[in-house]
Amino acid sequence: MKTTITLALIGALVLVTGGLIFFLNSNTTASGITVGDNAVNIKFTAVDGSTFNLGEQKGKVVVVDFITTTCSVCVDEFKVLKQLKSDSRITLVSVNLDSTDLADLQQFATYYGLNWVVGSSQQSGVDYKVSGVPTLLVIDKGGVIRYRGYYTDLKQLDQVISQYA
Repeated sequence: MKTTITLALIGALVLVTGGLIFFLNSNTTASGITVGDNAVNIKFTAVDGSTFNLGEQKGKVVVVDFITTTCSVCVDEFKVLKQLKSDSRITLVSVNLDSTDLADLQQFATYYGLNWVVGSSQQSGVDYKVSGVPTLLVIDKGGVIRYRGYYTDLKQLDQVISQYA
């Protein structure tokens, strides 16, 4: 009994110490996660078979919408994004963060009428420290993040885009 308790205590101590070391060494101001930082590159194969590379979008305002296919709020936000799609000042991109394969994601995009760049990149969710969806970024022509938020209404998005377009 004593051995079991001792092993449990040692295990708990190792977990707590490991978590503390991770927390203390985590870079909470990492590039590409907050307003004013340079955007971290996002690269994926889109549902239409093309390759999207955020690094090649310099000179354009890019709206990046991090989503999952199971997120009902993401689906609601598509209504706002559809109104933005006709805005020639921006490039609109939805980045799926779950493990949906490309064929299923293409069906999802078709079902919801997403006629902009849509693809998957779980790594982008890690790079941008996305903790909830939808997370929306507006990246200016120089590749700097100018807005980061969750569900965002059209008026607010249009104000941010107008400021940097």
